Amino acid sequence: MDNTQKYPAIRDTESLCRFWQIVLEEQGSDERTLWIAWIDAEGVREPVIAGFDGMPERPQPLDVETLRGMLDHLAQFEAPYLLFSRPGGQHVTADDERWAAVLHDIQQSHGGVRPVLRAVGTEVAALSGWGEGN
Repeated sequence: MDNTQKYPAIRDTESLCRFWQIVLEEQGSDERTLWIAWIDAEGVREPVIAGFDGMPERPQPLDVETLRGMLDHLAQFEAPYLLFSRPGGQHVTADDERWAAVLHDIQQSHGGVRPVLRAVGTEVAALSGWGEGN
C-alpha cells in the first residue's frame, strides 16, 4: 500500500480485516451493527460504506428475510462485503456463529463466499475464510 492509498488492496482475509479496522477506527459503533461495503479490490476507488445499527443480538427469521431481500437487490449491481460488529468480549459467542451462518448463506446464494467477519471494537476476526463453510 503506498502512502496516498488509505485502504489496502484486498488480497486475502488479512487485508480485508485491515480494511474494516480502518473503517471502524473512523466510524465505529458501540451497537450491534451490520456493515456493508462496496470495495475496489485494488484499493484505488473510495469504498461505499453503510452501517446499520441496532441489529438484534440473535438473527430472527424476519430479520434474515429482510436482510436477504436487501442484499439480493444490491448484489444485482455488485456483491458487497459484510461485517457484523458488536459490543462485548472477544470470545466467539453462539449468536456470533448464528450471524456468521446467516451471512455465509446469503453470500453463498450470490455465487461466491467471502470471509464472514465479526468485530468487537476495532478488532476484526474471520469466522470463516474465502469459500469456507461455517
